[in-house]
Amino acid sequence: MKRIQQRHILEKYGTNLFNCVVNLYFDYAATSRMEDEAIGEYVKTARDYPGNPSAGHALGKKAKEKLEDERCRISSILGVGSEEVVFTSGGSESISLVFQDLLWNVRPGSVIIGRLEHDAVSSFAPLLKEKGWRVNYIKPDRDGKYDTELLSSMIDRETKLIAIQSVNNVLGLVTNTKEIADVVRKAEEREKRNMFFFSDSVQAIGKVDFPLHEEGVDGASFSAHKIGGPRGTGFLYVRKGKSLRPVASQGGQERKIRGGTENLPGVSAMRKALEIAFENRKEKEEKVRKLNAKLREGLEKAGIRIFSPVSASPFVISIASPLPSEVAVRMLSDKGIYVSAGSACSENRKGEAMEILTSYGIRKDEAMRAIRISISEKHTEEDITKLVDEITKLGA
Repeated sequence: MKRIQQRHILEKYGTNLFNCVVNLYFDYAATSRMEDEAIGEYVKTARDYPGNPSAGHALGKKAKEKLEDERCRISSILGVGSEEVVFTSGGSESISLVFQDLLWNVRPGSVIIGRLEHDAVSSFAPLLKEKGWRVNYIKPDRDGKYDTELLSSMIDRETKLIAIQSVNNVLGLVTNTKEIADVVRKAEEREKRNMFFFSDSVQAIGKVDFPLHEEGVDGASFSAHKIGGPRGTGFLYVRKGKSLRPVASQGGQERKIRGGTENLPGVSAMRKALEIAFENRKEKEEKVRKLNAKLREGLEKAGIRIFSPVSASPFVISIASPLPSEVAVRMLSDKGIYVSAGSACSENRKGEAMEILTSYGIRKDEAMRAIRISISEKHTEEDITKLVDEITKLGA
């Protein structure tokens, strides 16, 4: 019967389930529906700017001007310099560009990586070790904050990179990024050498307050599809005065850091998505905080354990479902409710969310029942009530 109902939904609404009245999408941390205005920008730019920005003819120059205009507009939204924005295919590639820079070093040194990092960061550890690098890990406290004294003691003259997320993708933990940046700057003065503080900020952009210059990071990765932009589009922030060396510069685009023909329509759509995300951002965040509080209250009354602390980003909350993760996700999906088993990336690499949760101190048997719920300002209190009700029924 459930399969028949799903087939009826698809026949009536097509593949656009976001327009379906029974749809309750709670997986925004994995990806979001592309904003209609962003789609409009994509189509308009694709139609009006057919030239390659690297071409020397008039259409190419027109496309190049458009690309740089978009770069200026995006940097203005973020309060950074246009020369500090490097367009990429998304968060994972932005992270790769930072870590590949280390491979150029003739003499390996050491790196410090947060214990709860996304797989796009932590997966570089084996390669670095193979190349002779020393990889050190540091764990946060229950609220996601890092001990700055401990971090300072770990940094030595061989340390070249410190990589710690700004907002965790599984638990929503919000890191004390500015304090970490201050530690790195003092360590540079102490050791008389430059270091690079990188922060995977995919879950922060457009959601929580994260002014790049004030936070003091040297590099940060962002992905458009987390905030209503197109998939396969993102950017890397590289603070002025810091530089990265690519493994191969290809065509030399994007300050020779990321070669290849630029995705101009995607960049235009990403800019529009950023504008929408930053419009009344504080009000949107406050609405989500209220929805998060309502969700927590309902889950606690139902006896559901919540892993994410109250101090976490209100947009992400991980819990222990009454059933194993994959079973719970499937059963909720049958009801038209969509959540993830830990994190979306863990569906392809099941160990990632488990490793993050157990490193955080959650027992393995509970981690195996973890589901991640990610909220949007588009949700209503009725949506939250329905979600709590269906999660509670899983254990019945």
